[in-house]
Formats: sequence, C-alpha cells, structure tokens
Amino acid sequence: MEIRKARSGDLEAVVGLWTEMMRFHAEQDRYFEVCVGAEEKFREFAKNNLSEPEKIFLVAEENGKIDGYILGEILTYPPVYESKPYGNVLDIIVKGTGRRKGVGQQLLEATCKGFAARGIEEVECQVSSANPVSNKFWQKMGFRETMKQYYRKI
Repeated sequence: MEIRKARSGDLEAVVGLWTEMMRFHAEQDRYFEVCVGAEEKFREFAKNNLSEPEKIFLVAEENGKIDGYILGEILTYPPVYESKPYGNVLDIIVKGTGRRKGVGQQLLEATCKGFAARGIEEVECQVSSANPVSNKFWQKMGFRETMKQYYRKI
C-alpha cells in the first residue's frame, strides 16, 4: 500500500469513493442528500484542492488502484480562542474492500505528519452521528468528542 499525494489522474476514483460515502450517509440520514450535479461539483472541488498549499490531499494506492483518500486543510480558530492554526480532516474514505486493514490509519497518520511538518499541533474532524463505524475509528485513533452539532429544518 502506497500513501501518496493525490494527482489529477486519481480524480475519477476519488469522486467514486466520495459518491459511495455520500450515498451511505444519505441512506442513514436525509441531511446528507446531495444536490443535482453534486459529483461534478465535487470533482471540481477536489481538482482545485490538488494544488492548494493549505490542503493535504492523499490517496492510498495498491496495485494501481485507489483504495482510499483523505483531504485535510489548515484552519484558524475564531479570535475569541487561542489563535493558532489547526488541522481539519474534511474527508477520509476507504473503499469497502480496504476497510479494517489499516488503510484509514495510514492515511490519517500521513496527514498528521503533513500537518506537523507545517507546525500544526491539533487535528479535528466532523463525523456523522449515524455512522458508528466511523465514530469508533476516530476514537481508536485517539480522538475525543468535543462538541455535538444539531440540525433542524425550518
């Protein structure tokens, strides 16, 4: 398994993984239903993030196939908090056949190394409460719950 920077040739596989993840989340909770043309919009978003200096965009490749990806970014807390940059994991997705084989952990560890090389000391993520497998993964990786996000349609 090779963890490497994502390239433009990886976009179709990345979009496929993202689509799989969004379908799964939408089945769990309608909050995650995507708009018409979401795949194309995500493809453009992913393409734009390939060269962003404040982003870490990695893929897990084995035998020429993409088994997962991670996209992280560097953000800064609002000025009411100690103002220091932190890492934020936007997406981490591992293909079903690659799960529970350490692929997610390898992607996350490589991303954390990338953040650390930029002077980042903390990493955050948001996780769907309807995804217990993902929640267990983050806890296993040493993350702790700090906040709950609530939603209401009006």
